[in-house]
Amino acid sequence: MLQTLEMRFVLVLSFVSACATAPAHGAWSDFFGDGSLWVIAAPGHTPGSLAFLANTSRGPVLFAGDTGHTRWGWEHQVEPCTFTGDHAQNRASLAQLASIAKAVPGLVVQTGHEFDPAAAAALSSP
Repeated sequence: MLQTLEMRFVLVLSFVSACATAPAHGAWSDFFGDGSLWVIAAPGHTPGSLAFLANTSRGPVLFAGDTGHTRWGWEHQVEPCTFTGDHAQNRASLAQLASIAKAVPGLVVQTGHEFDPAAAAALSSP
């Protein structure tokens, strides 16, 4: 749904709980309707935090955003410490994203604050 907010357009996403076309594990929205980009509700760091799963021509890339903001935090399942609004919710979102990473073959994870060459290669033109 598209809404106008002070002369700005805002797209309101409708999240579903694991529908038939979405990978399981939480609330998703198929952004373009073709399975190429999934928006994942990942609250905790901030109330409306999102993560994204892009199905690229070179394989799937999970953009964890600030849910897992560093490679070390991602690998050890540690949320962004004092910069997180709701630690329990962030841990749950981090666990949700980790379960997606385990379930999707060949998935590359890009954390929020560190560049990952593997993710960049997956996003570059063939």
